[in-house]
Amino acid sequence: MEWASALSGGLRVEFRVLAPNSRFLRSVAAGELDLGFSLNWQDGRGPASGLEPFVWISRLPGEEGPWDRETCEENISRLARGGMEAQQALALNQMQIVTINQDNTLAIINPRVNMATANLQSVIPLGGTPLGASLEEASGLLFLIQERNPPPFGPGSTSRTPGAVGEGSARGELVTVDLNTPEIRNRMALQAVPERMWRDPGTGLLWVASRDGQVSLLDGHNARVIRTLRQTAGYVELAFDPQAGKVFLADGSRGEILVLDGKRGEPLGSILVQEAPLRLAYSGNTGLLYAVNSREGGILILDPVRLQQVGHIPLAPGTRTVQISPDGRFLLALFPEKRALAVVDLRERRVVQRGQTSENPGGLEFSSNYGYVHDLADSYITLFRLVDLGEGPVLPVLKVPVGTKGEAAGEVPGELPRLAVLHQHGGALVAHRTDRMLYHYMEGMMAPMSGLRIQTALPRGVFIYHRRMEEAEPGHYLGRVRLATGGLYQVLFHLPKERASACFELAVEGTQTQERDQAQILTLLLRKSGQPVPGKASSLVLSILDESTGDFLRGLGDLRVMAFATKGNWQMRAAALEVEPGLYQVSLTFPRAGQYYLLVQANSRRISFGDLRHAVVEVKEPSGQPASSPSGG
Repeated sequence: MEWASALSGGLRVEFRVLAPNSRFLRSVAAGELDLGFSLNWQDGRGPASGLEPFVWISRLPGEEGPWDRETCEENISRLARGGMEAQQALALNQMQIVTINQDNTLAIINPRVNMATANLQSVIPLGGTPLGASLEEASGLLFLIQERNPPPFGPGSTSRTPGAVGEGSARGELVTVDLNTPEIRNRMALQAVPERMWRDPGTGLLWVASRDGQVSLLDGHNARVIRTLRQTAGYVELAFDPQAGKVFLADGSRGEILVLDGKRGEPLGSILVQEAPLRLAYSGNTGLLYAVNSREGGILILDPVRLQQVGHIPLAPGTRTVQISPDGRFLLALFPEKRALAVVDLRERRVVQRGQTSENPGGLEFSSNYGYVHDLADSYITLFRLVDLGEGPVLPVLKVPVGTKGEAAGEVPGELPRLAVLHQHGGALVAHRTDRMLYHYMEGMMAPMSGLRIQTALPRGVFIYHRRMEEAEPGHYLGRVRLATGGLYQVLFHLPKERASACFELAVEGTQTQERDQAQILTLLLRKSGQPVPGKASSLVLSILDESTGDFLRGLGDLRVMAFATKGNWQMRAAALEVEPGLYQVSLTFPRAGQYYLLVQANSRRISFGDLRHAVVEVKEPSGQPASSPSGG
């Protein structure tokens, strides 16, 4: 496809489409594509680097264009404000909230919409109980380990693991979710139930420890096992040296720490120690490894190059969590029973500071200015400023109440992050399961700023995903999209600070299968349901009729339903399950009485939201109560 160009805001904006391998495309077919934008200043300054462009892409119902300046800016203004049009367009630069829920689903939420229930963009059934998760920001892939719910179901459930056991006997699973699509990219069967997972910050590979003591190195992108290590008999702990490409592995049953190659998992050596270390931490600042014995106390200082112990730091027993500060200078240790936090200066090799926390700390997270300790039992978060580390014997802390009810420790399985740091905005989101809320805390405040009520599920874990255009080279920005169907699309480009905007048309060719599906005449039917009432889950049953044959579509394992208010910007999306051949059941919670529209999507049959005429649902207050409009904000 040749470059298309436009002039705006003192910039020349050029646009074209590339294949994911950066191959030049003369024609564009449905699938995974890279949208490329080249920006150059018109005054001769050269490439416009360091910018943050916003890009939307949406399907056009028919032939439109060419774009005039007024129409282009009007469309971009509507998308920038949010609302229904922005929700249906694919945005290549936005923040998303991802929750892992008690009902074993994954929810994707757009926080720009002002109503909490309107934030839900997509719900993905996981088919198992999640026990751990890790987000790869660069690719938008979320990796989850889980205990499987037999039988396996959902798209991509075929195991791709070389030498793996059969689907029927596999007890664990690695699930890779693409948040850009969003969809499950692949599932990989694991022989044993996984217990903990680490992602190597250097290689991006995954290390998984199972309940039977097996430790495996996995490639989550390609769903394959790289290496399986010998079984261990104790609590497994890993630490990473990204620069040297090394991984350190210890277990609580023996006085030995293995040094492994980060890419292949092959042993490079071992460090013998007298005590069995239970916690590991590596500091890039000192180039040393630190092993903490929770039962006996003390920190062993280990040289990973000479493979020997080079020092010892006294530390009281009882620590559960150890972590290195962002600058690599301090080691922080949490003591749940003492409700204390110890700060160890790694240069001076001693405890230099102590602070108070709550009873049941869930872990340590860092923003650019603060450290966070999330407490699960008392519904508090404890904050401290990073600049205060090492300054005086007492670490000043701030306890902020989050939620109305405490959560019992160990009530749910696995290790999922309850707190996600908002790095760009200076704050955090806290998932509170018993309150069914996501609390938003802004740094400097004494209480949460706001909260998002989750009506569909109890959140067990939360992630923040910032989808961005990547500057591949100075002035050249790339964003990857997956277009399931052919047709005519509009691509809208916006730089708010520079007041530059441009609109382009993108003609996408469909495959033979897509052309066959598009030749069908499909109608969405609301088959049967009780009377939906506000604030309670309503079960609806839908069918899709092919009027060319008179048959109902069967076997749609990826059918999703979007409900939205006829007034205002409320919307909700959920997965529908086939309960009988051609009958699909979905559970939706409507916020208030009024009229709502239903749209459906099924990527397996190339059905997008808006392809089929909507169905209408009337939500009424229980008898004796007045009705209200669903247009609230």
